[in-house]
Amino acid sequence: MPHHHDHDLFAIRSVLNETAEAARSILARPEGAELAVDGILQPLDGLPESVCDWSGVPVIVCEPGGRVSQGGEARSEAVLSLRGGVLPEDGSLSLVGRLRHAGEDFCPCCGRLREHVLVDLTAVVLERGGVQVEIDVEEFADPALELNSGYLRCSADHLNAHHGEHLREGVAWRTTEHLDAIAAAQVASLSPSGVELRYVTVEGAHVLPLEFPEAARSAEELADRVRWAVHPDLC
Repeated sequence: MPHHHDHDLFAIRSVLNETAEAARSILARPEGAELAVDGILQPLDGLPESVCDWSGVPVIVCEPGGRVSQGGEARSEAVLSLRGGVLPEDGSLSLVGRLRHAGEDFCPCCGRLREHVLVDLTAVVLERGGVQVEIDVEEFADPALELNSGYLRCSADHLNAHHGEHLREGVAWRTTEHLDAIAAAQVASLSPSGVELRYVTVEGAHVLPLEFPEAARSAEELADRVRWAVHPDLC
């Protein structure tokens, strides 16, 4: 028979996993953010695009050559404070570490050059209901937490903000509707197992659930499955 302490360890592990997942969800889709570099608050370009999650490593997207970029070159100390917004009980997250420059890219969606600055973490603290819990950095970066609720919501927000035409085309492809008859389309919900689209025609609002052939286990797999289900040009 199982020992009582085995149940206790399982319960502790479940709580730790839930806490780490809640923290990753805030990083993936923060409602508010403040960044202090060497103790001085620095402006962020805007949420959610200014902060993102690279496999549990916080990334600040900023203008090339600015103070945050300079901090990355100098390996400055930083505290990134995030406020959750996916669920009312999300709380807030403090991410402490040193900045590190991670290169530039051109974003086709927003049409500008962006610089990426990482925060090499030394401490992760989640605060909910007035209680602070420190989370192990390695546990925070667990790949199993990648498809958290914040990431899924952020992905849906991105598709709705930047790919409305692709979503309309996807609805036309998946239904008998003509493209010209579809006034608008958006992602209503997104999960590792499927995506639900809502679209509007002259006849009213409609729901189109699309199930993936196999549940996604990573962000890359999720992107592949959404492209398969909706449109090959989605990013």
